[in-house]
Amino acid sequence: PQENPEEHEQIMGFVQRFKTETEHKVNSQFVSKEALEKLISQENFGGLRINYGRDDEGVRQMILEATDESRNSLNAFSANHPTCPPECIV
Repeated sequence: PQENPEEHEQIMGFVQRFKTETEHKVNSQFVSKEALEKLISQENFGGLRINYGRDDEGVRQMILEATDESRNSLNAFSANHPTCPPECIV
């Protein structure tokens, strides 16, 4: 259920605009429940920082980083999530 349809529409617009660009190689990434649980179960967990980097092939990758409430790193990371393409489910 969508609590805020206007916000959802705006966010989906961001996604669609990104997908029309030709400079990127990744449309989305999948993060498993297990990966998220490992991060949020860290002692003093207060939030997630989303970092971006490039792998050895130059493909953009998302790196999730656990932080405390003051946004300090807890040195717990999750990376190497399946990317679309090639692993796209429509």
